[in-house]
Amino acid sequence: MAGIHRVLLAGMVGCITAALTTVPALAGTIYGDKAGWINNVRTRLLSGQFDQIDSFMWFHYDNTLTDGVDWRLSTADGSAQAFYADWGRIQLGAYIDGFPPSTGAINDYETLTDHRQSRVGWYESLSSAFPTTTVQAVFGRHAGSGFETRPFIVWQLYAPDLGDDIVTGPSRLHDIVNGGFDARIDEWIAGAQAMAAAYPGRQIEISIGHEMNGDWYSWGFLGGYNGNSPALFADAFRHIVDRFDAAGVTNVDWVWCPNASWQDDFSASFPGVSYVDRMGLNGFNWGRRPRPVNPDDWQWDDWRDFEYIFGAWKDGEFNNYQRLTELSGVPIIIGEMSCNIPEPASLGLLTLGAAMLVRRRRPGLSRR
Repeated sequence: MAGIHRVLLAGMVGCITAALTTVPALAGTIYGDKAGWINNVRTRLLSGQFDQIDSFMWFHYDNTLTDGVDWRLSTADGSAQAFYADWGRIQLGAYIDGFPPSTGAINDYETLTDHRQSRVGWYESLSSAFPTTTVQAVFGRHAGSGFETRPFIVWQLYAPDLGDDIVTGPSRLHDIVNGGFDARIDEWIAGAQAMAAAYPGRQIEISIGHEMNGDWYSWGFLGGYNGNSPALFADAFRHIVDRFDAAGVTNVDWVWCPNASWQDDFSASFPGVSYVDRMGLNGFNWGRRPRPVNPDDWQWDDWRDFEYIFGAWKDGEFNNYQRLTELSGVPIIIGEMSCNIPEPASLGLLTLGAAMLVRRRRPGLSRR
């Protein structure tokens, strides 16, 4: 019941906000309706508009402490039930709060969404040993049923054991290119080879340095952040893949996954068609205010529908999906995706602070 009250409150907030602002909200899914937003995702993916996208990873995490957002699905707001429908050709996957290590968290999520997951994802760093136990847990899903779940590892290019902060730490791209992490890469090669022997025919997907086109990770190159560049990132990506290839590893598929951006053409960091088995895009509906009609008033954390996140930010401008299709014909995965339900502290605070809901933000991207 509390969740239903929250949805009703979100709808009321949307109406009040629209009345308080000087511009009406853009037509589209209803502000605060997470279930409706998910239904629109399914409609768009099955419409033929995004044919090269065959899968997505839902970000099912409670990030209240870090982002101020609980990204998880819920039966209370109807978002979990929105997954019950037939997704056709689209493969469903997720990052699930509690996994690793708890496989029970995967069971709970599959029950919540009424779907077995084609992929289960998680995050590792350059300091991480090859995650043998976690890969085995994913490979073991639904054993004997004929349904296979694939591990989806996001390999983040920082080294916390060397004191690195994921945002402000030193770039490790030069170190990777110059062989400084070859010993660690070789440990992962050995781990992948062991999995190939134990699980013949099964593939592991590894996304190297996701969202490299931003400035919120130490390996990002937006605006020359941390001394990085698109070419340097591509060199580091190729160095890792070349090392696996030289060792004869064939059970790893490589994912190149920028952030869905309206600011820049990320294609200069593409390492080449022979290095990428799958392309990706990450994007979130932060939904902190209804989106105004006037494009000049749009902000990155407005309520945005799927097509405005992963397609073109504005009609006629840079189109993320179209640019990927021009780079390669390999399948595309939405590498991270979720939707926020805005929850103001109170309607009184909203009324007093209405101007804050349409305030200008710097033209930057979110941390996720």
